[in-house]
Formats: sequence, structure tokens, C-alpha cells
Amino acid sequence: MKYEDTRRRRRSKLLLIVGFLALTFAIVRAHLAPAQGYELSIYGATPATVWLGVAIALVVSVAVTALRPKGWLVPAALGLAIFATALVVFMPTVRGYFGYGQHDAMTHLGWARGIITGEMEAMDIFYPGGHSAVGLIHTITGISVPRSMMLLVQLLALGYLVFVPLIVRTLVDDLAGTAIAVFAACLLLPVTNISTYLDFHPYTMTTFFFTVILFLLFEYLSRHSRGLANGLTATGLLLLLSTTAAVLFHGQVALNVLILFATIALVQKLYRWLPGGSVFADARSLAMPTVLFGAFYVLWASRYQIVYTMFGKVYDAVAKYVEGQNSPGQGIQSQTDSASSIGVSIVELFMKLFFVKAVFVALGAILVLVALAGRLDDESGERNEAITYFAYGGLVLGPFFLAHFLGSISRYFFRHVGFAMVIATLLGIVMMHSFYRAVAGGKYERSVRTIGAVAILGALLLSLLVVFPSPYIYLSSSGVPQQMHDGYDTAFEYNETDMRWNGIRGAPGRYEDGLRGPSIFPWGEIDEQNLLADNLTTHSPYPYYFAVSEFDRQREIGAYRGATFSEEALNSITDEDDVSKVFSTGELTIYYVDSSNPPEQQDQGGDDGAAGEGTGGEDAGGGDAGEGEGGGDAQSTEAPSSGTSTPIPVVTPEPTATPAPTGGTDTGGDTGGGEAGDGTGGEAGDGTDGGTDAGAGNETGGDTGGETSTPTGGDTGGGTDTPTGGDTGGTQTGTGGNTSASVGFVVPPRVFG
Repeated sequence: MKYEDTRRRRRSKLLLIVGFLALTFAIVRAHLAPAQGYELSIYGATPATVWLGVAIALVVSVAVTALRPKGWLVPAALGLAIFATALVVFMPTVRGYFGYGQHDAMTHLGWARGIITGEMEAMDIFYPGGHSAVGLIHTITGISVPRSMMLLVQLLALGYLVFVPLIVRTLVDDLAGTAIAVFAACLLLPVTNISTYLDFHPYTMTTFFFTVILFLLFEYLSRHSRGLANGLTATGLLLLLSTTAAVLFHGQVALNVLILFATIALVQKLYRWLPGGSVFADARSLAMPTVLFGAFYVLWASRYQIVYTMFGKVYDAVAKYVEGQNSPGQGIQSQTDSASSIGVSIVELFMKLFFVKAVFVALGAILVLVALAGRLDDESGERNEAITYFAYGGLVLGPFFLAHFLGSISRYFFRHVGFAMVIATLLGIVMMHSFYRAVAGGKYERSVRTIGAVAILGALLLSLLVVFPSPYIYLSSSGVPQQMHDGYDTAFEYNETDMRWNGIRGAPGRYEDGLRGPSIFPWGEIDEQNLLADNLTTHSPYPYYFAVSEFDRQREIGAYRGATFSEEALNSITDEDDVSKVFSTGELTIYYVDSSNPPEQQDQGGDDGAAGEGTGGEDAGGGDAGEGEGGGDAQSTEAPSSGTSTPIPVVTPEPTATPAPTGGTDTGGDTGGGEAGDGTGGEAGDGTDGGTDAGAGNETGGDTGGETSTPTGGDTGGGTDTPTGGDTGGTQTGTGGNTSASVGFVVPPRVFG
């Protein structure tokens, strides 16, 4: 027996040497292969030898853990698994990406820059925690703001990898449970690429941070202080600080945590009448931390219109469902339609994105049923308490999450799925540990370990393949090349204030947000027929700039398979007369479209891009389709217009200022930056769930549908363009010269295609 153990240790040491060398090679090789431009898939663009090194490290980690050598070897193997997964998470930084995160992340970039430069106050945003942390990283390290944003996301994901095993260690104090927890954490199940992402997405970031709160929660509950000391311990203070941080990072996640805390505090009082409640007989009260947490949440959240708006929308969705006026999943129907348009079945997408998650949900559900039936064994009181807390917490949070699946707000539902996966991961770990303990020491133990090792490797493969968007799941990577970022910066700098802008799936307003540069004037939306029929000039009655990036091209052709814009259409842009390429960086090309015949009659739906409910186009990036929701969470963060600027150089036909049509009325829907609709600015920045969660506009409340744009003076004529739809609010008036007021930018949501 002793000889067998010695052989096992020698094998394990040799394997660990190979594993750590392979991981070191992968890190060096990745660093020596920096991104040269936009990459459609970080998986495909990263050298295969890097992924081979990561794979070897993970296989070694699983193999050594399955061998169960004594001493420090298993902890070393588990550390190797965490390091290997961390390399995957940090890959954009290791490979020198300028930035990572399109769409809402660009708006967040602008807010972070505004806070750093003093143009914005942190208190203007509903959840300034992430943006302020970016400013701190930038100030201390000197790293650029886009890279600081990447680093913050990656550090929070690393915290998730560390704290999931720590939580399980407090509940199940043995090495087997910790090992299962490490590999489960490496699956990164909260990332769905539908509404939770590995870019600067505050909801996802706060979901990662939720594991820190849970660790402190169970540490707090495991210590049985009484009286005044019950809420004033060091752990209690740390718990309060962590919940306060959650409020500042993202109010919706903080509300979920508050509901969980309130449920725990309540069941502790009512345990005598609850199934399975006997485990709470000697539980430490969570009442004081919950009251303090709730008080801070109310004080903070009550300042922002978006909070009232969102509660109102949830109430309306439930009420209309009860009255039969809406149906479940209504707001995500466009995603289903987009997937179908490129020949992708929902079953295929589910298997790729949710199969492993579904296994953990099923295991967790079984454990919850056992807990509610009072059939948990007496082996660990703290474990049983935690399971039962999650069981009752799920009974309360479940209906709240399901309410977000009703009507138009259903695009928010998958954000809550990401949050719920933290709890499902922990419950699944405990269930698997219980099963392992049941067979440990028996004749089937070795077979179970072998099957378990194979299952873990399969789950790691399936999960790590989808932590970043790629054509494998019919999405495009969110990398931001510096040439594209700086190209927009230069283009906006030389932009004329009355020049319209357009692009593939909408105008480049997100880069306007991120750069905090002069305002641009978005116009309508280009579709494939405009390109194929050579009618870019007739699409608009005014001259405009048409921006096409390498990101646009590769997304449409590689990820969406040409379903909306074919390669032929994208290559035909310059085939039309009066369309000239005036600027290019290799990653961004700007065309000048000389539409010099203004309309003389009513123009339906066009001017100023007031194109409805924020679902214009199918701007897929993996998120929720959405009509714009609003609520002014922040004061205006739009940088002031620079007045009359020099046009972009090399424009062959000189742009001509064209008078607006007198009395022209554009009919559109709700407009606004981010989630157009309730309150100018809306939830602008939460990630791509049809909008974002802290408005960048003035707090105007209500359903701010279009804006009244009244350009006056000079060559602009006296016409008034009034986009209507929903409740209108906010009037912008531009005066003098060849100027025109900027209006709301309709942000297309992320969808599958």
C-alpha cells in the first residue's frame, strides 16, 4: 500500500511539472501573438498551441485530482486548474487587445472617461462602482481606460474562481468538496452570452462579486454571537460593506441579494411552521444586516427615476399577462427569429449554451426538494442550513425572475438566469459531493472517479468554448482594435455639425458615447437592398457619412452568415455614383454619400433616426433584443458639440448644407441613447440587454419618445422635424450657421443574427 502511494505521488509530481510547463508555454505563446486587428473569434485567432497548453494543464489537473495523492499535490492541481481558466479569461489582455466590449461597453467607456476627467459626477449614474474602480486602476497603474475596464472584469471573474471553492469549503469541510467546487467554478456558468458577458457589463460583474457576499454571509451565519455583538462583528461589517458595494456596482443584482437576505431573515423567524425549518433552530439572525442593507438600498435607489420605471414595467407586464394582453417571452422573439433566419435551431443553441447549466440546475432542484422534504442527513448542520436558505430563497426569487419573462421586459430574464447560476452551481456542487461521499470507500469508487474525471473534462470543453462570443454560437467577438477606436475619434473630430451619419445596423453612436467627442447626427438605417440596388444616395435626402468597420464586415459575413448583409452587398458600396471613400484606417472606412436632393413632402419615419422602439436592426452581439427602456439615471453625459468643424479630409464632393423640409414630420417610435423610451438616457449601459442600466441623459421621466429638433438660422432654413411615437419630451434647438440639433440615437439590441 505504501509503495502504491509512493508511485502515485511520483506520477502526480511528474504530471504537475508537465501541466505547469504547458501553461507557462501557453502564456508566453499568447503574449507573443498579439492581435493585429479585429478578430471575429478569439478562439480562432489565438494560436492553436496556446489552447493545447491550456488543455494539457486542465487534463493534468483533473488527472492528478482523480489519483488523490496525499499532501500538497491535489491543492497544487486545483491551483493549476484555476490558473488555466484564468488564462482563458485574461486572454484579451495577454494578447494585447486595445479594448474588449462593443455596444453598451462603449457607453460605459464614455462614462468612465467622464468620471476620470471630471466631466461627469459619479453620483449621476445609478451604479457608478465599476466606473469609479476603473478610474482607480487607471490612476494607480497608468493603464489606458479601455484596458483598465478589461482588467476589472477579469479580476472580478478571477474572484469568482476563488470564492466559489471558499464558499463550499465553509459548508463542506473536506478536500473532495473543494475539488468539485474548483472544477465547477472553472465552468463559468454565470456567463451566458445572451445577457451576461465577459466584457464591461455591470450586471455580470456584480454577479461575479455575489460570490464574495455569499462567502461573508455563510461566515457570518456560522458564528453564533448574540445580543448587540450579533450585528457588529468584523464579519458583519465586512458583509455590510460588500452589500453596499453591490448596490454601487449594479442595483438590480443588489435587489436580488436583498430579496435573498430578507427571505433568510424571515424563515429564521418562521422556521417552526416551515417544512425543513428545524435546521434554523439555532441559526444566527440575519435581521440586522438585512435592515442596514435594505436601508442603504432604499436611500440610494430612491434618487433615480429608472428604479420606479423598472418596477412599473414589471408590474405592468404581470398585470397585462393576467389580463391576457401579453405572452411570455414576447421581448426575446426577435432573437428566435434572427436565429431561424440563418438556419439555426433553438435546440442547437440551447445545447451549446445551456446544456451544462441545465445539468447543474437539475442537480440543484433535486437537492432543494430533498431539503424542503426535511430529508437531509445530519452530517453537516451548516451545509443543511445553506441548502435550505437557498431553497426558500429560490421560492421567492423564482417568481420574481419569471415575472421578467413576461411581455416586452422578457429580454431581462436571461440576466437573472446568470445570477441564478451562481446558486445553481453551489447546489450542484453540494449534490455531487453528497453522491461522491455515498460511494466513497465502496467497490464503485474508482469507477465513479474515472467517470467523474471524463465528465469534468467534457463539461470544461463545452463551457470554455462559449465564454467568449464566436461564430460557434453565431456571434462575433467584442474586441475593439485601436485603429477602429482612433478612426472614429478622427472622423468625429473633423465632422461637420449638420452632417448625417449612418452605418451597418445603425449610426456609430456608441463610439460617440465612448469617445465623448463632438455630437454626431444619426440618420435612419441602411439595409441590404440599399447596397445591392445602388440607392444609398436615395436612402437619405441629405448628404451623410456612411461608416463601415472590419467588425461590421466580419460579423455580418462570418457570424451571421450573410443573413442580413451579404458579402456581395458589402463589397458593392462604392459601385454607386456619388459614393466616395474619404477615410480609412484599415479597421474603419468612412464613405461620403452625396444625397443632395432634399424631400419636399412628408417623410415617414426617417429623420434623426427616430426609428421606433430600440429594436431597429438586428445588432447582434449576444444580448437581449429590446425596446428602449428609460428613466433618466444620470445627468447628460454627452460632450458638448464643438460647433462648426472642419470636414473629414479628402472628401471628393464638398458636403452641401441642405435646408430641412418645412413642416416635415417624421414618425418613429421611442428614441434615446441606450434603451430609448422612459426617460432620456434610460438604462444606458448595462450590457446589451436591449439597453443599459444607468441613463446617460437628462432625467425627464415618463416615456420619452422622440425629441423635437428645431434647427434655425443660416443655411438650415426654418423647417421643424418632429419625430413622434410614444410620449415625446425634451426639445433641442440648434441655432446659427450650418447647424442642426442632435437627436436621440436608437440603439439596436444584441440578437443572434
